[in-house]
Amino acid sequence: MNPLRWLHHQVRVRPWFGRMVLRIIPDIPWTIQLPEIGAFRIYVRRNRGYWLHDPLTNEGFMLGALQRAVRPGDVIFDVGANAGLYTRCALQCFQAARVIAFEPVPENVKHLKHNLRLGAIESRVQIVPTALAESDGQGVFQKDNVTFASGTLDAVSQGEPSQSHAQYKFAAVTITVDVATMDSLVSSGAVPPPAVIKLDVEGAEAMVLRGGRRTLAAHQPIVVVELHGAPVGREVVRLLWDAGYTVCGYFRANNGQPPGVYQKIGQREWDGMTDFYSLHHLIAAVDPTRIADPIEPFAPTPK
Repeated sequence: MNPLRWLHHQVRVRPWFGRMVLRIIPDIPWTIQLPEIGAFRIYVRRNRGYWLHDPLTNEGFMLGALQRAVRPGDVIFDVGANAGLYTRCALQCFQAARVIAFEPVPENVKHLKHNLRLGAIESRVQIVPTALAESDGQGVFQKDNVTFASGTLDAVSQGEPSQSHAQYKFAAVTITVDVATMDSLVSSGAVPPPAVIKLDVEGAEAMVLRGGRRTLAAHQPIVVVELHGAPVGREVVRLLWDAGYTVCGYFRANNGQPPGVYQKIGQREWDGMTDFYSLHHLIAAVDPTRIADPIEPFAPTPK
């Protein structure tokens, strides 16, 4: 095993060791080069997954699903934009016209803006510093100061720390963020309607879709989701079915090994969603022909 990956595994499974190592790793900015995207800034500690794994390969299904879904000229909603990897790919690799990037954490917004400048795509991105949910107003947000990646609304965690803080037994860190429904933002004209929605919000997926029912009905965007557990996964699938969508993904029955079998998700699969990774990602469309063939992981063109 790669020594760095072995160390990363030890950090993940031994909280005391993880806390020690994380205090040692400097959290300094570092600019890496990604195929077809170019310069991309990360922070060495909080974005360590970017140098421990190839980020384009590690996000293979989600990027492959976006590659399938996006057509030239589309408006994309990047919900949970974080550092901007998906926004950069949508515009630089998949020929989207515009991305609406939803990111409620101020530090992440600053990081996102820097990466948009590196890609020279600022004019094609509208940043909305808001968490999408099922109501408008403000909400408590559980920050992730360990990895940048597992922050979520307190309504999702039920007062518990974000996943990374809980894993390493760090105390909760909360902030107050603006929240809004997709429907209110689209209907008010604050944002244009989407052709594709990418959704990665650490367990708030169903909340976002409940707040976007009118948008789904009126505009029928393709939806690409990273799920975070079987309960929310079942709720997301049911919401999409109720909106007239066909749902597909790599399904793993009985705790099977990845990648599973790409298939249409029906009642049998819904009943079988018991493991965290039974259906970790999905793609959904009103037109089933758009998603019928298996999703191939995104593969950058060799230089």
